[in-house]
Amino acid sequence: NSFCTLLRMMLSGGRCFAVLAALAALSSLVSASIASRDASFGEYMTMSATACNAGGNCTSWLNQLLRAPSCKDGRGCTIALDYTTYKMEVEDKADGVVLLGLQNVRLLGASTVLEFQNRSHFFVVEGCTNIFFAGFSVDMARVPFTVGTLVAFDSRAGAPLNFTIHVDDTTLYPIDETTVASHPVLHHAQAVIGYDAATERFLVPDVYMTTTPCATTFDAAAGTMHVQCPAQRAPAPSQFTLGKTLVVRHQVYNYNAFTVQGTPSKQLVWRAITLYSAGGMGVYADFPSDVSAEGFRTLRKRYPDGRVRAMSITADGFHVCNALGGTLSVSNSVFEGQGDDGINFNTRFARVMNTTPAANGQTTLTLETKGAVPAGYFMVGSVPRFYDGRTMLEIY
Repeated sequence: NSFCTLLRMMLSGGRCFAVLAALAALSSLVSASIASRDASFGEYMTMSATACNAGGNCTSWLNQLLRAPSCKDGRGCTIALDYTTYKMEVEDKADGVVLLGLQNVRLLGASTVLEFQNRSHFFVVEGCTNIFFAGFSVDMARVPFTVGTLVAFDSRAGAPLNFTIHVDDTTLYPIDETTVASHPVLHHAQAVIGYDAATERFLVPDVYMTTTPCATTFDAAAGTMHVQCPAQRAPAPSQFTLGKTLVVRHQVYNYNAFTVQGTPSKQLVWRAITLYSAGGMGVYADFPSDVSAEGFRTLRKRYPDGRVRAMSITADGFHVCNALGGTLSVSNSVFEGQGDDGINFNTRFARVMNTTPAANGQTTLTLETKGAVPAGYFMVGSVPRFYDGRTMLEIY
């Protein structure tokens, strides 16, 4: 039935964007069909958007499906989503969809939209093997940033950062009393940067207030947001010119769309995934193995009337730390409008802090790691590689 509906759309002589949307959905449906026949993702389940939206908590429905024995015991499972929007009800600061100790799981959309209603860790992956995300986009009902024109700024030398913006589009960035009360993320500001809407480019440098977040107050009647930073010294007035458009991020890091953490996970795939908003990174993966992304996009959301959100996600697009081996690949992907790096791969290292010669001709090394390392990271018998700290060339 879905195929026939899409085919009628393509043959009806409709506008180009409708045909493109239909083709994208058709591609996802074909992927779903292939997935349903993949033996490694054994049990095939569906999740009705109509039913879970009516119940008011699609996040709980999805978590319930993921608790099926087949998702954990290795037989595998595929969860197919509808060609529509799911309202993912998550309380502020909570974990959303949790994949813990699962094996051979595929979450398959059909041009599906998952709209999270509040700031959260949308997807959390820990101790999993062979996880496949495909064919859906992620957005937020109220994005974790506000955009407006600078109308007041305390430019006195040495003054604390204190400014007011007029929110020019309160439909894209609502500041009414109900919205502000139900979204605690709006109660503070963590970063601000200039923005040129004509070129869709940020005007660096930006100002970070993550160590001491600033307080925000809203006047819905006047359409303004005031930011007060008692412990933050104001930057040069050139960065705060009256009439300039500013993007104020209420949340910069921590609340990623996909967080891979804790017990290492392996064989993780993102395919045809689009992120329109998140209060952190698109993907943050720590100690994974075999990571692959194809057709992964962070995009500014564009509306039919020509309006465009100033930002997509608020931090890095695809960030991998301390990969433990295997493939690490990002291909055919787009990173637009994110608040930090597009792609960032880094790894943990240990610095030699002291050498102590021994009488038997051996040398004892004292190593200092950058941050904590998981159990088993350094094992007896492991053979480390050494690099010159000045040139970063390997020492043989």
